[in-house]
Amino acid sequence: MLFKISVNILAKVFSDYRYARNMGIWAYEENYLVNFGRNIVKLFMESYFDIVFCACLNFWALVQCKDLNDFKTFFGTPLDALSSTMTLIYCLLCLIYPIYGMVGIHNNQGMLHTRKCQ
Repeated sequence: MLFKISVNILAKVFSDYRYARNMGIWAYEENYLVNFGRNIVKLFMESYFDIVFCACLNFWALVQCKDLNDFKTFFGTPLDALSSTMTLIYCLLCLIYPIYGMVGIHNNQGMLHTRKCQ
């Protein structure tokens, strides 16, 4: 997207040349922010799914512990404790966040197109 914006700006600067105008026509879009917003949503969704996937794998490893000593290995070093704690937090958030979103949408039904959403 930044490449197309740059090409469009250069085409405006060199608008006297035919090739620059053709490149400007190729790079022109009515609203660059619409595509930028779509790309941000894709990036957010990819990140969310990656975090959910990793949290589920780590949670599955925690659930499959056979005894207390096996469970303690997940909290043996500070980095392991941090990883296991973050896994538990992510698993809770993966359950709470969609419910929170649904409640927020339900409470603001009919006001979603205004700025008064809470």
